[in-house]
Amino acid sequence: LIQGYHQENERLYTQVKELQALNKRNEEKMFTETQHLMAEMCRLKEQSNKNNMKQASVNDVQLSEQNKNQTITDLLSQLRVTQKEATKQTDEIKNLKQEKQALVVDLEKMKKEC
Repeated sequence: LIQGYHQENERLYTQVKELQALNKRNEEKMFTETQHLMAEMCRLKEQSNKNNMKQASVNDVQLSEQNKNQTITDLLSQLRVTQKEATKQTDEIKNLKQEKQALVVDLEKMKKEC
């Protein structure tokens, strides 16, 4: 009976040693994999930051273009308003010259009558 227990004990001892060795190999593999994954994560973060910076730069350029386009639109609008005002003033000057001419004619008539 003792010999049976002793054999079972040796078998279990061997099995524990094998499991411990397997566990150590698995831990080493997990450590290596963790290191690899951390390096990959750092690389991806760096790439993501670069992409974010590029996207921010593109967004800045797009925003700048939008601002330029808005400025051009605003300037064109102001130009149209100014041109309309200039046309109105030109018409008003024309009308005033006609009125002046009419007054000059009336004045000449009055001078002749006197």
